Order: sequence, then C-alpha cells, then structure tokens
Amino acid sequence: MVGRMRESSPSPNCSFTSAMTLDEEGLTYVPKRYVLPPALRPDGTLCNTCLPVVDLSYLRQPLLRPQLIYDVHLACKELGFFQVVNHGIPLSVMDDAIEAAREFFDLPPQDKRHLLSSNVYDPVRYGTSLNHVKDKVHFWRDFLKHYANPTSTWMDLWPSNPTCYK
Repeated sequence: MVGRMRESSPSPNCSFTSAMTLDEEGLTYVPKRYVLPPALRPDGTLCNTCLPVVDLSYLRQPLLRPQLIYDVHLACKELGFFQVVNHGIPLSVMDDAIEAAREFFDLPPQDKRHLLSSNVYDPVRYGTSLNHVKDKVHFWRDFLKHYANPTSTWMDLWPSNPTCYK
C-alpha cells in the first residue's frame, strides 16, 4: 500500500493519497515522486540472495546462541531483514494482527489523517516515506509505526479505529 502527500506542503497533514487509492483511480503510470534515479536503483544482485531464516529456538540452546546472534547480525548487515521462525507467537495472534492492520489500512483517508507525521520520532506515525516533506523519492508503501514496549506505556497512543487494533 502506498501513500503520498502534496510535495509543496510544509505540513504533513494536508493531503495524503494511498497507493490503493491511486490504483482504484486507474493510474496507469508510476508517479515521478516514486521513481528512484537510475544511480540509486538496485542492481539486481539481491534477487539471487536467499532470505535469511532465524530460528529463535536456538536462544534456548547455549551452544547455538552465539551462532544465532551472528546470523542476525549478518542478515541485518547484508540484507537488512530476515524471517523469524519458532518465535512462540500463536498463529491465531499473528492472523489477528494481520486482520487489524488490514482493517486499519482499509479505513477512509480521513480516519487515518490525524496520524500523518513527518517527524520520525513521533511514537505513532502513519505515512509512506521517512520524511514526506524532505524526501525527493517516496516509498511505494503505506506504513503505520508505533512504539510497543512496554505496551502499557504506549498502547493509549495506538489507533482506536478499527476497534480491534488495540
């Protein structure tokens, strides 16, 4: 999912159009604000890289723990992300989280607008790029970021709509 803000606007809360909206409007091209200059585009070498898998059950095995820590370090350094398995989170909890996120992003724009921010330090932030006002190229995605640990400190700031989110 993608969003954008009016680039001429200094305020991050004035106009925001998600990728879903752009798609629903029948957009037949990628807007310039989402196109990386050729020199910044990936060269395709990552396409052959396997997604690192981190098995958290190794944390309970003292002899394997150092290898796990190294694997996480390497995945972050070389690729920037990894898949986590054996984390102990029930599938039903993960399904509920995906459903709550889907419901959030399916809300009408006016119900999410109050969470728009160009301040990367805001504890709850909805957007598409790190800084909508300054970024020359926006990411082709929408995101909702919020602090979560400890939950008791931050949960009151999380979206109340949809009601299942908290």
